[in-house]
Amino acid sequence: MDNQLNILFLCGSLQPGADGIGDYTRRLASELSKHGYTTKLLAYSDRHTEQSLEEFQNSDNIALSVLRLPKEMNASEKSEIINRWLGGVQPEWVSIQYVLYAFNDKGLPFDFAPEIQDLFPHSKFQVMFHELWLGMEKKPVLKDTLYGKVQNYIIAKMMKRLKPKVIHTHSRAYLQMLVHHGYKAFHLPIISNIPVIHPERPYIDISNQKNLSFLIFGFISPGAPVESFAKELRQFADNEKRQVQVVFAGRNGAYDGDWYQAFKSNKIECKKLGVLSVEALSDLMNDADIGISTTPFKLYEKSGSVAAMFKHGLPVLNVAVDWEPEIDINFEIDEPITEYKAGMLADWLGSLHKPGRINKLETIANKFIEDLKLKVPVS
Repeated sequence: MDNQLNILFLCGSLQPGADGIGDYTRRLASELSKHGYTTKLLAYSDRHTEQSLEEFQNSDNIALSVLRLPKEMNASEKSEIINRWLGGVQPEWVSIQYVLYAFNDKGLPFDFAPEIQDLFPHSKFQVMFHELWLGMEKKPVLKDTLYGKVQNYIIAKMMKRLKPKVIHTHSRAYLQMLVHHGYKAFHLPIISNIPVIHPERPYIDISNQKNLSFLIFGFISPGAPVESFAKELRQFADNEKRQVQVVFAGRNGAYDGDWYQAFKSNKIECKKLGVLSVEALSDLMNDADIGISTTPFKLYEKSGSVAAMFKHGLPVLNVAVDWEPEIDINFEIDEPITEYKAGMLADWLGSLHKPGRINKLETIANKFIEDLKLKVPVS
């Protein structure tokens, strides 16, 4: 890498440990800073503060300059504070970490693009899509269809107004969707928000291990076949005379009770650990045998939890609702994740091993810079 670029990362919130997109952005910025790039971070609509905050946040032993603005602050006041914070110097690049709901509670940020254009009239823009619009399924509910059309319109207007030089998304399903809708985009895999704290453990064959620990970390998506999975796991434990345990960690959301009850009703030991420190989470992932993901399988690449499990060498079982998008989505699965289907669990567990850790941070940071240097225009 060379160090010619000055990059401002813009996202919704930057409360450490409380916002996955913010945590991702912080780690990417710190890696770029290690290579001599000038990076700053701006939380444009932070739900975790009621006043503007100028601070330094630490990531991977790098102190990053951060400005956090509350979501209720009006645009003119935000503009004044941002310009003062930047010292009147426009960044060469503004990297927008885009989630519709990060900039508007209803997911309809009509004013976002005009405000950003006014703030940075001389900057080049890169947009990272962490989410797209609602209603992408083949048979969406009416509300999602209507909402999705408006969200799609907002994104299209943003593209025309900001004219981003580079468009990224971490999901190859989203990438194919963006291309289908006429955008030139690049795939940029997501980074684990949880670094490995302690030394690497060796390859572990767990196919005949007596005690198996399953880890559920982060938000639990609705609609997964958890009852079927729990019954099958109980049957496997009985047939093979093995002990199984399910550990819940982090903020699991409104559906954790359904999962917890499904395991308890099948007499499977469960632990709820709640929010943990980064070090404790890293150690927990080191000690676990198998990760569980509840993000729809074709969208697993958008999950920071899955990325963290891969980072710590966990094989991942995807237990999630079926998601059928409006277009055919096909890509090769080249990571240690398997989609759960009824009846497959015993065979899968009987041939399982820990695949070893996947370290992507420096590779992803390099690709980010390479794509910015290409400066490919939106079609």
